Order: sequence, then structure tokens, then C-alpha cells
Amino acid sequence: MEHKRKFGIYTAWNYDKEEDKINSMAIKGWQLKKGGSFHHTYERSKINYRYKLDFNTSAKFNNEEYRRYLTFYEDQGWELINSTFNGWFYFRKPYEEGLSEEEYEIYTDNDSLKDMLSRWISIARILQIFFLILLISNLVHFVIEKRTFNGLTVLSVFFGILFFQTGITSMKRKSVQIDYRSSRSNNFIATLLFFGMFISYVLMFVFPSQHVFCYDYELSYSESINKDTDNRVEPMTVDKDGLYSLDIKCKNERGLVGIKILKDDTIVYNTSGGNYTITTDLELEKGDYQIEVQYYLENLEWAHPMPITQELLEQLNLTGDLEEYSDVRVFVGIR
Repeated sequence: MEHKRKFGIYTAWNYDKEEDKINSMAIKGWQLKKGGSFHHTYERSKINYRYKLDFNTSAKFNNEEYRRYLTFYEDQGWELINSTFNGWFYFRKPYEEGLSEEEYEIYTDNDSLKDMLSRWISIARILQIFFLILLISNLVHFVIEKRTFNGLTVLSVFFGILFFQTGITSMKRKSVQIDYRSSRSNNFIATLLFFGMFISYVLMFVFPSQHVFCYDYELSYSESINKDTDNRVEPMTVDKDGLYSLDIKCKNERGLVGIKILKDDTIVYNTSGGNYTITTDLELEKGDYQIEVQYYLENLEWAHPMPITQELLEQLNLTGDLEEYSDVRVFVGIR
């Protein structure tokens, strides 16, 4: 038997347009074999059907409700084709010339239509709350933990809330007695909001924030070093007393890198290693400090308390010419 697959994206509040598309294919001799969220599969058949969609998550995820639900529609002459993962059911009934259009309506009164619409609106409200929680979470992390305020996240949440609000508005306008097709302007707005949300999420992954947190002080650099490279010293100012979080990231091709925080020649914090990441709390007083970055390609005993063995030198890639340059990347952040 000949088959055909058609791709398309329909919003939940445009389910009637999806119905129109399926029924137009049926008139051309292509009967729906399987409906889906993003594509439909058709098969060539001489038998003509009329198709209807219904949304019911209770029947989708509850076996007892599913049996009751299916029996109800079978008693009206409807045959279930399949259902989607998100709760949409595809029904069909053989088309007979001469029958009134009311025979092919699954919502026989305004209350039954409102019941279906209210089920979807409830889901949309839940999704809006989810987006709102994401927004509040982002704000809380920004204020309390000094995490980076991701504007793209806020933008995508904003688009998401409005996108579902557009759907809720469209669903509320539908009625059995009138032409309940969504207006073109409403569909256009929904399309813009959907693509705005989608593009925002794509940009979040393509251009991620360089750092997760907002720092009161930040030292970030990379350079090429050898055994003659001077240590690096940078000033740091703390505006007020308090308990701070210290983030250190070091990536080094060879040797060890030591990082010290000093105040008036007194060591406040000291660490060293090859490649390491550290996050720790640090009590700091208001005043001027120095960040000293030391490179150890020689005299490792100053930074390494354990015996310097040949195996250690090989691990640190220090058995070759120490005049050759290698790359080091250092980040120090106070928040």
C-alpha cells in the first residue's frame, strides 16, 4: 500500500487547522495512518474518513480513564487511530454522503468543547508557572549567590510566558456555535513568540556566559611561560569586611603554578598545583591586597612538599628544555 509522510508544526490552539489539513488529505484519497506532534503518516485508501482531534491527559496516563474514554467515543462511531505523548488523540469515522456535519462533531455541545479547552488551558497555566519559577530562580541566584544574570534566559522565559498566554487567549475564544478558528494576527504573534523563545535558547548554548558568577574582583589571563618568566603580581581592593567566595582555576601545560593572596606582606591564602580548580570561603577585611602568581619550572621544592622524583618531573612535563615556552591559563575571582 502506498504511503506518504507530511511534516508540520501546529500549536495546540490550532488543532482545528490540523484537523482541516488531515481532512483535506482524506478528500484526496490519503487517509491518516498515524498522527504525530511534528508529522503525519498517510496511506492511500478508497475509503474516506472524517477526522477529529481531542486533548485528554487523564485518559493518556490513567488506564481506567482511558478505557472509559475510548468506550465513550466508540459508542458514537469514532475509531481511535493513535495518541501522542502529550495527550492528543486522533479519531476517525467513515464518511457518508448525505449525513449532516453535526454527525462528525465530537463536541456535541458547548460544555463538552469548553471541557476540552479547559484541560489544555490548565496545562498551559502550569507551563507558565514553570517559566515563572525559572525567572524567579535566576533572580534569586543573581541576588544571593552573585550568579551571572543571564539576559537570554530572562528573554526566553518572557517569550515562553507570552507564547502560552497567546494560546490561552485563543482557546478561550473558541466556541461550537461560531467559527472558532484562531485569527491570523494571533497566529502571527504566537509564531513570533515561539521563534523568539527558540532563538533565545539557541543563543544561550552558542554564546554561553564566560563565567557563572558576578565577581567583585576578577583576574583572568593566559600567557606563554618558560623558566625565565617573572612571577605576576596584581593589586586587589576589597571594599568591605565579609566572608567571600574564592574561585581559582589554573590550567598549565608544565610545571606548577602557585597563587598567593597577600595583605601587607601577610599571606592570607596560598595554594599551588598543575591543573586545578578550587572554590572556598575566605574571610577578608576591607583594604588593599596583592594577588601573586608564581611559576615553578625549577625549584619545585618551594611549592611541592613531597620529594621531587623523576616520575614527578615526567608527570609535570619538566624533563625537556625548560627554555621552551608553554601555555598557562589562570583565573582568580572573589565574590
